[in-house]
Amino acid sequence: MSHMPVNHPLRGAYRVLAALIGLAVLVFGVLSLIRAWGDPFFDRGDVTVFGLHTNLAFGLLTVIVGGAVLVASILGGNLVHLVSLGGGGVMVIGSLMQLAMVNSGANKLNFTVGAAAVGMVLGMFLVCAGLYTRTGPAELARSEERYRHHRAAA
Repeated sequence: MSHMPVNHPLRGAYRVLAALIGLAVLVFGVLSLIRAWGDPFFDRGDVTVFGLHTNLAFGLLTVIVGGAVLVASILGGNLVHLVSLGGGGVMVIGSLMQLAMVNSGANKLNFTVGAAAVGMVLGMFLVCAGLYTRTGPAELARSEERYRHHRAAA
């Protein structure tokens, strides 16, 4: 993953952004589990949280994803970089898959177009956070800066 900034001055802000996204997804998942408790695991009912349809399976999935992003953000280092990039990419691809499944029998997680849109936006913000949270030694940071500005090695 070359040409990504190393030790970006705003990496702390991007780490906070990733943590807030993880927290939001985690809260959505916990509330989904509470609201859908007692329903079938893959129910396609009318349970909503924050205006988005959900069920137990989707709630459990979002608890896992939100928890992973939040823990990675708390631990920091390159873990938040990798989890944000990977998790954000998975959320974007998952959102596209949600759109393809909305009106089909394969929609086991009770997706809606709104949920796909929210997942796409959160995924893109998570990818953005992942691009700027890479950490490394000062020499690597200088090397990346030289390459970025097309300067010869000093």
